[in-house]
Formats: sequence, C-alpha cells, structure tokens
Amino acid sequence: MRLVDHPSGGDTVPHAIGALLAVLRTEPEEIREATRLVAERIEQQGSVDVAMAVRRLGAGLAELADATGELGWERQVEEAPEPTEEAEPSDDGETGLQRPELRMAIQVTCATALAIMLGQLVSPNRWYWAVITAFVVFISTNSRGELLVRAWQRTAGTVLGVVAGILVAAQITGNTLAEIAMILVCVFLGFYFAGYSYAVMTFFITTLLGALYGMLGTFNVAVLEARLWETAVGAAPGALAAVFVLPTRTRSLVRDNIQDFLLSLRDFLRGTGTEISEQGTANGLQESMRELDDGLQRVINSAKPLTSYRLRSLRSQVQRSVSMLSGCAYYVRNLAVALSATADMVDDDTRNRLSELLWALADAVESMTDEAQVSFEAAMTSAHRTADALHDIAESLTDGPTSLHRSIRWLDRTAQVVEDLARELGAATPEKQPIG
Repeated sequence: MRLVDHPSGGDTVPHAIGALLAVLRTEPEEIREATRLVAERIEQQGSVDVAMAVRRLGAGLAELADATGELGWERQVEEAPEPTEEAEPSDDGETGLQRPELRMAIQVTCATALAIMLGQLVSPNRWYWAVITAFVVFISTNSRGELLVRAWQRTAGTVLGVVAGILVAAQITGNTLAEIAMILVCVFLGFYFAGYSYAVMTFFITTLLGALYGMLGTFNVAVLEARLWETAVGAAPGALAAVFVLPTRTRSLVRDNIQDFLLSLRDFLRGTGTEISEQGTANGLQESMRELDDGLQRVINSAKPLTSYRLRSLRSQVQRSVSMLSGCAYYVRNLAVALSATADMVDDDTRNRLSELLWALADAVESMTDEAQVSFEAAMTSAHRTADALHDIAESLTDGPTSLHRSIRWLDRTAQVVEDLARELGAATPEKQPIG
C-alpha cells in the first residue's frame, strides 16, 4: 500500500506490481531476479525511491513464496501414506560428502584407525589412550583450524601435566589425605578451566593421574611417559585426518558464519522497521536480538584459530571483521533499547522515517550477502537521505536530548559501522561520508 500511494510512482507502480505478481507462483529465485530487473528499469527512469520500495516488495514476495512452498511441502508429507527417503530433504540442502556430519565421521574413523596402529607400536598395553585422544580432539570442532588448535592444546597440556604429575606423586605418595585432596583439587580446577582453556583442563587431568597412581601404589614414571607418547600419536592422526581427509577450511566456515550473522542483522533491522511502521511500537525485539548474539558468538568461536593462534600480520583482516561485527551487535543492542521508548513518543511521520531508515540499512546489510537485491551504494544513499530528515526533526525539538536523539545517535553509529564493514568485506568502496 505504501508503494501504491507513493507520490512519485506515477504509471510505473502498476506495471511494477503486475510484473512481480506475475511470478508469485514460481520459484523464489525467479521472484528475486524479476525484482532486480524491474527495480533497475525503474531506477534508470529516475525513480530511486520507488525502486527501493519495489525491492522491498519483491523481498517480501520471495519470502512469501518460500513460506508457502514450505507449507505445501509439509502438507504433502502429512498426506503421504508412507514417507520415503527422497521426501526428506536435508535441512541445509547439503548432500553426500558435503554434509558436515558425514565428513567428520569419515575423518574420525580414519584418525582412529591410524591411532590404533601407532598406539600399538608405542605401548601394547595402553594403546587406547591414543584412540581416546584421536576421538576427543574432534569434539566441538567444526574446521581443521579448530581441530589443529585442540590437538596442540591437548599435547601441550599433557606434556606439562606429566611433569607436574611426577613432581606431585614424588611429594605426596603415602600421604592418603594429601592424595585425596590433590585429586579433588585437580578435578575441580580441570572442569573449572574447561570453558577457558582445553590445555589447562588437560594439564590438571594428567596431574590427577599422577596423584591417583600414587594413591593406588602403582605409580611409575614410565606410565606417565607412555601417556605422553600415546597422546602425541593420538593427536597426530587427528591432525592429519583434519588436513588431508575431506578438510573443512576455517576461513570458509568463518565466511559462512559471517553471512548468517549479516542475514540475522538484516532480519532484525527489517523486522524492527516493519513493527514500528505497522504497530507503532518496538517491543518484540528480544528474540531477534538473541539470534543476533548467537550468530556473533558463532563467528567469534570459528575465527579463534585465525585470530588467537596466528602471527599478527596474518590475522589482522579477520580480527578487524570480527571487531566490526561485534560493534554492529553492540550498537544494534543499544538501538533496540532506545527505539522502544522513541516509538511511543514520536508522531506517525517520524515513525515512518525511522522505518524507512531501518529498511534502508537492512538493504545495505543484505547487499553484503549472497541474497543481495540492491547495491550497497543505492541502499546507503537512501539511508543518508532519510537520516538527514530525521536530524532536521531532532534539531527542531526544544526540549533537549530525548529518546529520539538517542535513537538517531545509535542509528548513525550503526550506519557508520555498516559502511566500514562493507569496505572491509569488499562489498563497496565508497568514500567515507558521515550520516549526521
């Protein structure tokens, strides 16, 4: 309705809507392509605002087509007499060796087989330590970088733990109370530091073994030495399997997680703008904010092998991208708080302008993803135009700083970090232009 009522639309609006509705029953990708063509034609005619509105309408139609397609699929599944394997697509569209769970299963199997052979050569009686190491280094890892870091941490923690275990056993063997106390302390510290450093956890667990063998009267330096070598020959097959058997590159995983974060940010901005425009409020933002924070945490975790364990010259680009994404989440979190109060105190015209700015920023964020339907420059041009109007409104207020001023300030900072991120990711190379 906003597009139909647009004052500068003229005769282009009916043709634009008709072209989009004509493909509504086709695939969502065809809708997106039709949207792009129609919007570009309108933009060439000089109606930039109408082109932006067409793009938003096309995005909504594509989402509607996606939703109705999924609904139709669910109804087919419910009505089918017997479900078949062909009627159960993968959640992420990946099949065969592209599925991460299958790739990891093959990697673990290869690593375990090699660990059994190497472990038998080192110690026929305790070869299972190598197998356990080859298995556990894959737990909670999603890329070869994460696994290599985990394998190195387990080996380093074991080396230091063997030395500490020998020293502890030599000091407290025969003193039952001291041995029990040391075992309990190692258990506590091992699990306390599990979330901070895997190497520290491994250190305390290995130290615990020294105290435990001393308590059982079976302590032998050779046993801890065997554990050290078994850990090393168990970590090596895990690292080899991660590097040479169906590897998942860390940068590819980080790139995918950044894409997911940007799509969550787009949905947050677009959904907030829609809520303000249709309901005049901005209160239902908690769930979207949680999804955004979860996405940011996935990016940070997957990027750790590139940001924490590499030379500074090699990690700077990834670190800058992660810092900018963290800035986006921080500014948007504060923006959500400010908008909750602002939406209630401003008039309809100001609410509409806030919605327009949020939609334009959502389009700018989307332009950095694979689902881009509008250029970054066009989206930011619209954002700057709307932001200027909001600044004029805010300056006309005589009551001093209000929630509107706070919202505009957080919108300015969000727009600035989005521009910086677009340049960092190579989505745009415009000259830096302040919004305010």
